[in-house]
Amino acid sequence: MLSVTFDYNIYIVVQRFLQFYAMASDIFYDVPEFTKAQRLDLAVKAWEKADSSIAIRTIAKKYEVCYETLRKRIKGAKSKVEEG
Repeated sequence: MLSVTFDYNIYIVVQRFLQFYAMASDIFYDVPEFTKAQRLDLAVKAWEKADSSIAIRTIAKKYEVCYETLRKRIKGAKSKVEEG
């Protein structure tokens, strides 16, 4: 018959690790967020770097930009700021 023993020391170590992990995941890092224009530029660069192997929708979702706007930029459209 197989006997399973309960090691209290291992239990305490695991509990402390889980408490630390929960605490560490609640830490707020003050990371500056990118503007929409910056995210759009990063998305275009990512698409160019990927050599069109990644779908535009996937990149748009990852960089949190509008799919249509990203598609138009990739096709050569300029922003209103660049035009004006």
